[in-house]
Amino acid sequence: MNSRILITGATAGLGRAFYEQLKAEDVQFLLTGRNARVLQALSDERTEVHACDLTDEKERRNFLDRVRAWKPDTAIVCAGKGYIGFFAEMSDEEMRSLEALNERAFTELLRVLCDTMKAGGEILVVSSIGALLPGGPFQAVYYAQKAYQLSLTDALSMEYPDIFFSCLCPGPLETGFHERAGGKALSGAMRPEVCARKALKGFRHHRRLIIPGLRNRMACVGARLLPRHWILGMTYHQIKKKKEGLKT
Repeated sequence: MNSRILITGATAGLGRAFYEQLKAEDVQFLLTGRNARVLQALSDERTEVHACDLTDEKERRNFLDRVRAWKPDTAIVCAGKGYIGFFAEMSDEEMRSLEALNERAFTELLRVLCDTMKAGGEILVVSSIGALLPGGPFQAVYYAQKAYQLSLTDALSMEYPDIFFSCLCPGPLETGFHERAGGKALSGAMRPEVCARKALKGFRHHRRLIIPGLRNRMACVGARLLPRHWILGMTYHQIKKKKEGLKT
């Protein structure tokens, strides 16, 4: 692990778990998230914080300018959001928010990192197991965006061979993500600290694709072997369970 680490989405969930796993190391941090109060509590002589809403263009530009100046040599890109429900029922605001965070902010950040990182830089992108599946009924936009993130990460790893790119594709986590997306908590979800530990182990071993958990890896194997419509049907029923009152 290098000495200047950027973590987005660092105030809670998996981003916070990464910080907690790494804070004992002799490194400097640049943390970002929307919760200024939580970020301020994490600030110290080794940790710079930058509160911002990455869906807001002006705030995002200010943050990207700070990233250019700070010049991280490791980046852990965690910030993201989801939506559970019928595609046509998504509000314009929700659609714009998903696009701004999961696509535009993600793409612009990676462009800045590719432009400023020196040889030996490292980027860990947090995608989702959904990126490896044919699609996600009731989470159609989110699954498509996560597939885009994986595809872009893979392509950039070839364009910029001096930077190491890795993509983490976890299954459900105990982070409140599904509740915020409009669903309910799932049984059997992985704790974020467990996921972060497994991810960092794979990252340090330079694994380009990290799928934590045997059940998740088996699901990805099945997705390659079984017909696409079978996988879509199983995903349909699984996601439907996340959304109380969802009727088809």
